[in-house]
Parts: sequence; C-alpha cells; structure tokens
Amino acid sequence: MIDTFGMALIDYFDDPSSVHVIERDDGYIHITETKVYFRKFHEWNPIEQQLAKLVEGKVLDIGCGSGRCMKYFQENGVEAVGIDLSELAIKAAERFGVKNCMVMNALNLEFSENSFDTASLFGNGLGLCGLEDGRKMLKGLSRVVKKNGLLVASSRDPKVTTNPLHFAYHQKNRDQGKPIGLVRIRVNFGALKGDWFELYMPEPHEVEGLVENTGWRLEKIIKDEKSPQGTFGVLLRNS
Repeated sequence: MIDTFGMALIDYFDDPSSVHVIERDDGYIHITETKVYFRKFHEWNPIEQQLAKLVEGKVLDIGCGSGRCMKYFQENGVEAVGIDLSELAIKAAERFGVKNCMVMNALNLEFSENSFDTASLFGNGLGLCGLEDGRKMLKGLSRVVKKNGLLVASSRDPKVTTNPLHFAYHQKNRDQGKPIGLVRIRVNFGALKGDWFELYMPEPHEVEGLVENTGWRLEKIIKDEKSPQGTFGVLLRNS
C-alpha cells in the first residue's frame, strides 16, 4: 500500500499550506488542503460538533487519521482509543499531541468483546470501507461495543450537489445497479499515486438498509440546515 494520505498528513507539519489530490475513477479530481484534517473543534462541521458531544463512556474512534477527534476527546476528559490503517497517520496524530492511537485494520478489530461504550466514525466514516466491507466493519464494531452501546457517524448526502460531473457519475452508478454514493477513489500526493479504494456515501434513506443484520439499529438521523455539503449525522444503537 502506498500511504499517500499519511504522507500528506506528515507533510502538513513542515508546510501547513500543503495540498493533496482526491481522484475519482472517472478522472474527476478534487484538490484538498491538508489543514482541514487538523481543524479545531470550533471549525468543525456543526453536525460533527453535535455528534462529538453525544459519545458515552469509553470511545473507539475508527479511521482517526490526524487525530482531530481524538484530541477533542482527550482535551474533554473522554477515554478514547483511536485506530487507523495508516502508520504515517498514526505518527501524524502523535505529533499532533494525541495519545492512545494505534495502527489497526477496521475490518479486523483486535479488541475483546464489550470493550467500548461508543464507536465514532467521522468524515464519511460510515462508508469508510465501502459497501459490503462496510457491513463487515459494522458487524465487528457490534462485537467490541457493549450491548445498547452507541455508534455516532457523519456522512455526506451525495444528492446535495450542483456539479454535473457528479450527476453523471450518479447516473453511471444507477445504470450499473449501484447506489449513487458508491465511489472508487484514490489519494495522490505530489507525484505519487495512491491505491484505489471504495468509499460509500449513503443517502440518508439508505442507512437503515446498510446497517440491517449488522447488530445495529438506526436510532436517529441528524440534519442541520447550517451544515455544508449535505453532511448529516447518524446515531446507531447496538442491539
């Protein structure tokens, strides 16, 4: 695996104005300022601010990346463990001042049953592993989170766009019988191309189907008119 995302996070400490590229498999590219992954709490999306205040007990933060959520938990006395597949991301989080984070695959959680009270999945984390692997991840989280425990996640409604390139991608997915928010992307940094992976951004009405038979039940969808880019929150309860 070429850890281009981790490289971008590490580079931020030498150049806070650095950028990386998110490339979709239809050729669409989005230039991203790496500093967005190091935002302070007051700069977060309002939905994520709400979700962070809802966590209960000991928290497992999946895909912790730069550690921005972990840092918030840490500074507010919340016991939390962060995991990420990227070794460089974990190093970046530690440089950011985050404690208790480790390299781990969200599809192979190395924790015993009932280890946590809450799981958190921020930044489109609900579809972090794609569609089918996303269900596998949720099943694993149901095992390590206590019964009646909470999962908080943020996602983005793919319909909320005015970009014709996105509409064309949606139609291509429909023609193939796929959800419109299922995308194949990679992260490029400098001249380096990352590995392709699947990301799923479910529409709000698709969440219940996504979590069916994973051990979780949908408790609430949180929307906020002030929230940019169609971001919404999801609360699941471990059944």
